[in-house]
Amino acid sequence: MRNVSIRKVNTVKIGPVKYKIERQPPPIHEREEALGLCDYLNGSVVVDNRLQNDVEATTIMHEALHALYWHAGVKKHEEKVIEVISGMLIRFIQDNPKLIDAIQKLK
Repeated sequence: MRNVSIRKVNTVKIGPVKYKIERQPPPIHEREEALGLCDYLNGSVVVDNRLQNDVEATTIMHEALHALYWHAGVKKHEEKVIEVISGMLIRFIQDNPKLIDAIQKLK
């Protein structure tokens, strides 16, 4: 498996769309405490440029989950569910590298 810094990840493919990851100074949303934002119409995930690696990864996952719901046709979904699932999904991926590697090889 490759060891890639989260800062070198500049795009993510979510559903049919390649989203550009943009790192910007805050505030990035009208809610000043928001760490990220998913712009479905422009195909971008915006994250606070001050985030450390693990927080940035979780924030990108959080915004990607919003986009996954959006592309699945679920326009309204619970923010709390996204918050819980994003952190758990990051941990699942970290804890199961052999499974993730095997899934990647199925392409």
